[in-house]
Formats: sequence, C-alpha cells, structure tokens
Amino acid sequence: MTAATDSDGDGLRDTFEARWGVSDPDDPDSDGDGVVDPAEDGDGDRLSDLGEQRFGTNAAAWDSDGDGRPDGAEDSDGDGRSDALEQDQRPLPTGLRPSLARAPRDLWRRQDDCGGPRWGDTTPLRCWFGDPGAAVTVAVVGDSKATMLMPPVIAAARQRGWRVVTLLKGTCSPVLTTTNVQQYAFDGGQSCDRWRRRAIDWLGRARPALIVYAHSDDYGLVDAAGATLTGRRKDLAWERGASATVARLPQGSEVLWLGDVPRNDGNPVRCLRDHRGDMSACVTRREPPSARKAETALRRGVTMAGARFAPLYDQVCTYDPCPLVHGATLLWRDDAHLTATFSRFLAPFLGSLLDGALPAAETAAETTALPAARG
Repeated sequence: MTAATDSDGDGLRDTFEARWGVSDPDDPDSDGDGVVDPAEDGDGDRLSDLGEQRFGTNAAAWDSDGDGRPDGAEDSDGDGRSDALEQDQRPLPTGLRPSLARAPRDLWRRQDDCGGPRWGDTTPLRCWFGDPGAAVTVAVVGDSKATMLMPPVIAAARQRGWRVVTLLKGTCSPVLTTTNVQQYAFDGGQSCDRWRRRAIDWLGRARPALIVYAHSDDYGLVDAAGATLTGRRKDLAWERGASATVARLPQGSEVLWLGDVPRNDGNPVRCLRDHRGDMSACVTRREPPSARKAETALRRGVTMAGARFAPLYDQVCTYDPCPLVHGATLLWRDDAHLTATFSRFLAPFLGSLLDGALPAAETAAETTALPAARG
C-alpha cells in the first residue's frame, strides 16, 4: 500500500483511515448511514474527514493540538479565514452526479403525477407503492419537502415489506391552523386548509400503521387578517398547529414527524456554475440548534401531543459550513430541495427512523381494510 492508495475510492487515503481508525479503507460508507466517509465529522470539530486529511489533523479528536480550539477554528495558512471555511476550497469533483445542468430537473420520477393537486384543488390525491397485501402501510403527508423524500422513504419501506401511500400538496403546509403567505394571497388559505382536513379525515378512515409528516418550516406565516407573524407569535403558531394536527390523527396510528433540511443562502447550482473551481464560494454556514426556532417549536408541539419528532438537518449538513457535495454527489437542486440522486442515500437513516417509530412492525397488522390502490 502506497501513501496515496485509496482502495474504496472515497477520497480518503488508506493510510489516513487506518491511522485514525474512524472509517474502513475498503468501504466508502463505513457505518452504513448513507453519508460517505469523507463527509463525516465524527469528532464534531466542524471539519469533515476530508478536511481533516487536508489540514493534517486528527479525525478522532476535536482539538488536535490541545490549544482549546476546535480544529475547524484553526487558520493553518494564516489568511484570516478558518480552516472550516476553507475546507471545501476545491473544484467540483469529476463525475458529479447529477451534473449542474441536470440538477434542477433531478426530481422524484413520480413527482408530476403524485406531487399533489393544483392550487385551489382540495381533494387529496393518493398514490400507492409496494405490495397491496402488505400488513403495514405507511402514509406520507406533506408538501414539496415530503415529495423530495419519497425515493428514500419508498426504498426503506419496500426493504421491510411495507406499503406506502402519499398525500402531497406543494406549497401547502400540512400543519393545521397555520396559513402561509402564498396560500393567503391565493384564497386566504381556504383551499389548503380544506385539503389538509380532508387528508386527515381519510387517514382517520384508513388508519395506516404509521403516518409520516414532512414539510418546509421556512414558510412566512400570517394570522387570520393576513398580518405577518414573527418571533414568539410565529413559534407559537407552529407549536400549536403541530399539536392540533397530531391530536386529529387516528389513535391507532403511530406518528413520525420529520424536521426540515437546511436552506442555502442562495441557489448553489447557479453559484457553482460561476465557481466551479472553488465550492467554498457557494456554501452556507450551519445554523446551531438554538437558531432553528421553527424546528424547536414544531418539536415541542409534536412531542407534547405524544408523537415522535426526528430532525434531518444534521444528516444533510454533516459539517460546517454545510457541504454541497458528498463524495461526487450533488446535494441540492435549488436553495431548499435535495436532488433525487442524493435523497436516495438517506434511505438507511430514514429506515432507522421508521423502525424506531414501528418497533413491532413485523407483527403489526392493519386494523381496517384499506381502499383499492390507485394506479
């Protein structure tokens, strides 16, 4: 083995992986969580393992030189910018998938016909995936963020022999009692509200084993008069809306509520077209948990109502600033939505969340016969 050998082709040299023992030189995803080894930050110092390799720091230690500062805060070249901010100061990887040209159209293949009804339509559209005779059905409810997650959710459910049904509507938060700016401008939010109440009514009749909620938490919210909600009022709207939603769901169903993914300061695809030689010009700093007000409020409302809340933020933003690629895979198709190519890598992580929400799924059975499948 030479010093430059990279047996698994993940960008980390075998000697680096063997020295620190944090990953397997023969496996590009050593822990099987869907995050490739070079994008991991196991010691939480803001440097990815690829960054640790670049700056010669210890991938298993938060403070390699013992000076009391995390490795990511060091400034190895003395230019006034921390190593964390410069760790992705490199060209786009060769063989990027999807390409920058294709990224905006890198969608779930069923997005057009299962992404939900048009503006003003209030009847939930249901799409089914998996074995019609499966003992366990998972219902996914949400907006375009839920649609974005369908490839890994469906893959994880099929591995477990479960069936999936989707109830999706873009730009319509599934959270009861909330109204976003776009929907208010369209019709005062009435059609969105009718859609989500009808979706909940259907769930009450069908009683799937597990109901998964996923949506954007970046909406601008307004009150009944159309006035913008800010600060504590907005947080309370999310919290109370989430509690009200969970309270309306059928008692026999488990509920898993997924947090939102990070949002970029601009569209990374457009930025990278102008900065192909320096990805660091297009990155966005990671928000600390204390700054994620909407996520905190939603978690509080969901858990107070007796359901499970699971964040996705750190699974996507694995180090700081948030990466734009994992290995040679482009994460983003716009400022807030993941590429379908990358989202598929979330299947192991989402599968573990589904297992946690349905620990007895192997022996679970539906309490009510479900309607015939659509398509």
